[in-house]
Amino acid sequence: MIRNLLASLVSIIIIGTAAYAQTGQGALQGKVLDKETGEPLPFVNVAVELNGVLVTGGVSDIDGKYVVKPVPPGKYTVKASSVGYNDVQINGVVVNTDAIRFVDIKMASAMTQLGVVDVVEYKVPLIEKDNTADKTTITQEDLLKMPARSAAQLAQTTGGTFSQDDGSGSFNARGARDDANVYFIDGMRITGSSAIPKAAMEQVSVILAGVPAQYGDFTGGIVSITTKGPSSKYYGSVEVLSSGFKSGNEAVGLDAFGENRVEASISGPLLMRKDSTGKKTTPIIGFFVGALYNDRVDPRPSAIGVWKVKDDALDELRANPVLISPIGQGVASAAEFYRLDQFEKVRTRQNVHSRALTLNGKLDFNTGKNTNLTFGGTLDQIRRREFRGGGTGYDMSLYSYDNNPRREDLDWRVFGRFTQRFGSNNSDNSSTISNAYYTVQVDYNQDNFRREDPNHGDNFWNYGYVGQFRRFQERQYAPHIPAFNGPIYLGDELGWDSNSTNVYIKQQTFADTLIGFERSSINPYLSQYTQGYYDFAGWQGYDENGNPIVDANTNTDILQNLDEIRNGGGLINGDQVNDIYTVWRSHAWEQNSFIKSRAEQVRVSIMGSADVKNHSISLGFEFEQRTIRNYSMTPRALWTIGNQRANSHISNLDELNPTIDTLGSFLQLSYERLNASPGDYQGEIGADAQSYFDYNLRKSLGLDPDGTDFIDFHSLSPDQLDISFFSTNELLNNGRRLVDYYGYDAYGNRQSGSPSLDDFFNQTNEDGVFTRPQDAFRPNYIAGWIQDKFAYDDLVFNVGVRVDRLDLNQSVLVDPYVLFPTVRAGEEEARNLAAEMEGGYQVPGNIGDNYVVYVDNVQSPTRITGYRNGDTWYSAEGAEVSDASTIRSNGQAIPLLQDKDQTTSNQLTSASFVDYDPQINFMPRISFSFPISEEALFYAHYDVLTRRPTDRGSQTVARLDLYEYYYLDQQSGDFIANNPNLRPERVIDYSIGFKQKVTNSAAISIEAFYREFRDQIQLIGVQDAFPRQYFTFGNIDFATIKGLIFKFDLRKTQNLTLRFAYTLQFAEGTGSNSFSALNLVRSGKTSLRSTVPLGYDQRHTIVATLDYRYGSGKAYNGPRIFDDVKILEGVGANLQFNVGSGTPYSRQTEATGNALISGGGTPLLLGTVNGSRLPWQFSIDMRVDKDILLNKDGKKPLKLNVYLQMFNVLNSLNINTVYRYTGTPNDDGYLTSPIWQNDIENQLDSQAFREQYSMAVNDYRFYNLPRRTQIGALLIF
Repeated sequence: MIRNLLASLVSIIIIGTAAYAQTGQGALQGKVLDKETGEPLPFVNVAVELNGVLVTGGVSDIDGKYVVKPVPPGKYTVKASSVGYNDVQINGVVVNTDAIRFVDIKMASAMTQLGVVDVVEYKVPLIEKDNTADKTTITQEDLLKMPARSAAQLAQTTGGTFSQDDGSGSFNARGARDDANVYFIDGMRITGSSAIPKAAMEQVSVILAGVPAQYGDFTGGIVSITTKGPSSKYYGSVEVLSSGFKSGNEAVGLDAFGENRVEASISGPLLMRKDSTGKKTTPIIGFFVGALYNDRVDPRPSAIGVWKVKDDALDELRANPVLISPIGQGVASAAEFYRLDQFEKVRTRQNVHSRALTLNGKLDFNTGKNTNLTFGGTLDQIRRREFRGGGTGYDMSLYSYDNNPRREDLDWRVFGRFTQRFGSNNSDNSSTISNAYYTVQVDYNQDNFRREDPNHGDNFWNYGYVGQFRRFQERQYAPHIPAFNGPIYLGDELGWDSNSTNVYIKQQTFADTLIGFERSSINPYLSQYTQGYYDFAGWQGYDENGNPIVDANTNTDILQNLDEIRNGGGLINGDQVNDIYTVWRSHAWEQNSFIKSRAEQVRVSIMGSADVKNHSISLGFEFEQRTIRNYSMTPRALWTIGNQRANSHISNLDELNPTIDTLGSFLQLSYERLNASPGDYQGEIGADAQSYFDYNLRKSLGLDPDGTDFIDFHSLSPDQLDISFFSTNELLNNGRRLVDYYGYDAYGNRQSGSPSLDDFFNQTNEDGVFTRPQDAFRPNYIAGWIQDKFAYDDLVFNVGVRVDRLDLNQSVLVDPYVLFPTVRAGEEEARNLAAEMEGGYQVPGNIGDNYVVYVDNVQSPTRITGYRNGDTWYSAEGAEVSDASTIRSNGQAIPLLQDKDQTTSNQLTSASFVDYDPQINFMPRISFSFPISEEALFYAHYDVLTRRPTDRGSQTVARLDLYEYYYLDQQSGDFIANNPNLRPERVIDYSIGFKQKVTNSAAISIEAFYREFRDQIQLIGVQDAFPRQYFTFGNIDFATIKGLIFKFDLRKTQNLTLRFAYTLQFAEGTGSNSFSALNLVRSGKTSLRSTVPLGYDQRHTIVATLDYRYGSGKAYNGPRIFDDVKILEGVGANLQFNVGSGTPYSRQTEATGNALISGGGTPLLLGTVNGSRLPWQFSIDMRVDKDILLNKDGKKPLKLNVYLQMFNVLNSLNINTVYRYTGTPNDDGYLTSPIWQNDIENQLDSQAFREQYSMAVNDYRFYNLPRRTQIGALLIF
């Protein structure tokens, strides 16, 4: 048997034993004893049941010991049976993620009374001697009592975390950045939403430290959610919650934010086994299904309200958006003269409605005594109107909230899990290996995201469409004297006139004389802007023959051409309406963004575990493959580049074929348009002068692609145009790209296959046009681990090691400082150049053969000026220097290139790249506990954790973006490029703690911890790069976190339960996020690194959860009236207290215009970075509920729980951000600063500007969430 078992385990390892961290299995262990004598009882059957379904089981050995594993997290009934003893049933045994639950079973002799079942209610011990992790598990029973619902809110109740907005967002775990956490649902590592119906949660575990070896690829906290499983009997629940409903501009009800939620779940058997008599016994297939629908009028409420333009004022603005400008020609926005009486403050943000649907389910197949097969999955869909602008973030809220973008997130995931146990009979304690099992899980995760204009979606030409503009043109002539203006060709008969003083009337161009306009209904508010402009200009439309009608008494010159219209305040197709004082978006402002993305993850995990004598050994291996695709577009610019590309090859006149007329005594020369690329289209590979857009457009309009017909582009309608008319290069627009894509093509179509680097540089379509394909981001991750849990005397050790391998699976630059292949110091060309230099120069001996050589001239180098090895510079004499200042020639560090003609970024080839070097990390995990007594425990741990390079989970900063390198020369001076060569971040974690039982129902714990973060991502400058310097990201940040956590745990005493945690923490580092060094990098101080308090350095944090409730029936101990009426029966209250000191921020010397979309000055640091602190924060969340038993005499339970819950009960105005100059959240000092008074007074209406600026500067996002009140009912059947 042992040989077979070992063979099985070896095969598991070969296949790939995987960290079942994502599954989070637990175990049951203990002794079976005689209740009277205390003697161990051998051969006792131990069964573990969930909702009446046998999950697993075991048999005690000759010493009475039993071990049952794996056991999925949950709340179980444990049954023990043996001949001669009463059966024992222990209810409510809680098994936690990655933990052993010790349960001793005491059995009474059946000699005196037969057929008796001893029922015991299990109590979770205060001290768990083998628990060395900072782990908090919240069971279903506790979840139903708490007001918190999201994973982040639940994590915030555990201590050691920091979270803004009352925990409704993400959280920082023990000083980690808020993107360093990892979430699991039923063993699936979640890359998208972690939402799950509360009724479907069996338990939630939060692990912050003391991490077992099976967990990896994170440096923050773990949140593991286990959903409910199937049942042998049908049961379910329905919950309804509401705070109010939308009415007009606000929600009415218990609060102004209108949240309504419906949750439901049902579980039971699908197929039952039957005995010989046909009676149903145990389920073969069971199911569980949960669903959640959540409708919120305002998902992120404001504590101070929000300003909006009044409805009647908005209607007037839409009808008459412009008026004659009081300064100069043209029109101005009427909104720039709106004052305070035309606005109102409302409690509810406008047009941010959110609707979410979440489904989850499980199918459990009982495939045998020792095997189990489970399939499951979740789906989460959120549709919302997003409160989002393009400048300050909420600049659309005053006028343009109707145009809030539409966003949809659709995340779904499925999994299959198979478990097989070996050696369930433990009666032979001579066996070396026992309690062996393995588990295999395969899961697939897909996250879809889409954001677009709610009216236009992916109809890209609708974005920015104003209407039909007809260009009326005529030939424009001017005198021409060959002697002064150059030779002129007079035709074949007369030839050239080169030097005469004869005067000719020569055509110069085709000039616009009038631009006609017909508005469109596609963007009515945008069209009305231009319509108002045309009305002022006297435009009256067209007659029945299509001729323009203009009031002759008006200034029609302002309609002469497109530039005149723009300069006067009118809008042409593709134009964006001007902002109101650069503070607010206009009511006609529309989205100029379309984004869609898809992230897929395939994960295979297999785990093997066995007890080898006194060692519990588990080992595993996991594989994960991600595929991430993204497509985005700024569609308004299609009109701009379409207009530029159309007719571009016929912009000149055919001066070799004049038409000569006599104009008095002068000869008048007229010309037709010149086709600069006659003949068949040669494509971009043939450098054809005709654009691909023009070529396709002519074919679409039925014109000759080789003709010279002038296309009146702005007279076309969106349905006549298509994005596919453009080539990819045209959409990339010489670096000012309209599209950004990987895993899709330039037109938004999902890409098939995996294009290579050479495909990007060389692949063309059938028309000879470059396609520029770029592959999806496809990182893969492999990890293996082994862990041994054993006891030595009184010490319990948990020792493990994890090794992971991360391959970003992409190409990286050979040298980030040089885009092109270089000649190295050891190569013959470099040696020859050194020999040719004057003075007998030789390459210094300390210069390695692989060092990059720098010279005085790119194409004709004559001398060596220096060397570089990685980031280290050397002078020509071999001395190490701090920078390249002494190496530069004519202000530039010039490398010795292999190809001397490669001087611009668009000459980039695949020769400049190599494959990413996979990163292998070794991570020991050591923890131990030392029980001083049954009532006290010391514990400690040492962990090393790593995680893949990410930026808020998007992984974009670590992705190869070829466009950034290819168009590097065309980018702005502070351009930031991705770095595909980033390494994983790393943290070393130490802690030591003490737990003490103070009463039979209370315990305290004190833990000191130290964490050291290394290789965190931060912005860096690649100075003296060739052909130009740029910004990117590097693994240069570090941080140290020191802290002390005190916890007090009071189990239910009388009616009170209390969990309390105080955290003292010092979080210091070189950057709070990956952009913290932006100003330093811009100023050229790339090497300046100093530790400062991090932005989430909350020194003092107190969290407490207090639950006080009365029981029912005989357990009731509350007040009564009329002797028998238990007025508080089943009533309870759960309160969560959150207290925290203020986080740091940096002061500035002068006021700046923070509410301006652009401009407003540059802040200058006052004092030290993060040298000031925000005020303390305090909030209370509460849930009061009552249980009502509806069928006291029925066989099936039917319970109704009604509740009232409130978040931020005291409506505390907690400040999370202030303006750096004033230190207040509602005034940045701009309006009163002497520096800016001249700018303010020069506005069109200075009073209107001041009032509208004041509305914007009091930003609701600077405050945490206000009080929210909800009422609900939960029916359990």
